[in-house]
Amino acid sequence: MRIFEYQAKFLLTQSGIPVPEGFAASHSKTVQAASKCIQPPFVVKAQVLSGGRKEAGGIRIVSGRLEAVSVASGLLGSVLKPAGSGPVLVRLVLVERMEDVAAELYAAVALDRDSGRVSLLVSGKGGTGVEEAEPVRFPLTASGPEHGFSPGLPLEAAAAMGLSGTTALDAARVLSELVRFFFLHECTLVEINPLALTRDGRIVCLDAKMEIDDYSLFRHPETAVLSEPSVAFSCLDGPASGRSGRSSYDFTESDARGIAEALTLSALEENASICGGRIPFVRMAGEVGVLANGAGLAMATTDALAAAGVPASAFCDIGGAASAADVEEAVIAVLSAPGTRRLVVHVYGGIVRCDAVAEGLVSALKRTGLSPEITVRFEGNRKQEGLDLLAASGIPFRIAGSFEEAVGGGRLEL
Repeated sequence: MRIFEYQAKFLLTQSGIPVPEGFAASHSKTVQAASKCIQPPFVVKAQVLSGGRKEAGGIRIVSGRLEAVSVASGLLGSVLKPAGSGPVLVRLVLVERMEDVAAELYAAVALDRDSGRVSLLVSGKGGTGVEEAEPVRFPLTASGPEHGFSPGLPLEAAAAMGLSGTTALDAARVLSELVRFFFLHECTLVEINPLALTRDGRIVCLDAKMEIDDYSLFRHPETAVLSEPSVAFSCLDGPASGRSGRSSYDFTESDARGIAEALTLSALEENASICGGRIPFVRMAGEVGVLANGAGLAMATTDALAAAGVPASAFCDIGGAASAADVEEAVIAVLSAPGTRRLVVHVYGGIVRCDAVAEGLVSALKRTGLSPEITVRFEGNRKQEGLDLLAASGIPFRIAGSFEEAVGGGRLEL
């Protein structure tokens, strides 16, 4: 289970690891209201499950509240294209108080699956600089948070980061809690990069990445709940407002819709659901939208398109029970995917009827006014009735009589 930065920081605060004051938002109005609770300057960070956000324009430093609102508004709903991964849709931003950083460090606890050992990794160079120096590894013999961790190891690790005096003691406490957190929450990775040393001598987690063992979640309902659509995040009831003693990373119900949508994102593609969760939708990076019924037919169509040099931009698997209204929503979702230039509708009618698919398709095109090139292949239940509806619509469709024609564009019949 991979979680977003703001969620990871929420969990870390519960273990006493310092993080900047901040809040997450799915709407610019939230930024406008909540930014009054913390002091500028701010860092506005797109919440996506992929690296390379800064280079892709997903992390911005702003000087004031109006600029924070403007930048957040521009990021929300935008598509980032981080190097090494596919495009990702930004549905949530994290706005934090910018720390005055003297040095960027690195700390992580990770499971080495090859050896079956857990190691504490530290470096005196964090941020993008961590790639320039191999982190120092401290293998742990622990099978739990209270075992196998010698009292002197955290200080030894802090010294390996180039720290000394009270700063080293503070860093050692953070490292001890990081190791304890790793075992208590049954993680496979907890990474803080950068772990900052501020100019006033504080140790602060500026960014966090966390992966939790899926098979352990039944033992950790407090962690598993992060995947629930009703879980949301706000700082409006946090200490920055001066109204309570709760953490600014406490969860509320106030932003549930945006969080639920954001939780569907993956590092390589946007995975969402439409029609009340009944129809899966996957965003990709090509130019052809695909609407099919059944995972096998959908994947075979997208694979064949990729082999033909025209990869899919998105696809919906409408399954076997989609109504005309469901199809209409699915068509609009696919046509709205960035890069979509044409659409392939590939349906083998069984429980789903070809005429219902045709009705939803025509309705979507008339509703949106879009006129992309559309190839349709119908086989099975009420095929002819579906084709008759397409012909009566007056919209030009390319009708394919075979799999090859569907992928290649078909022949113009209507």
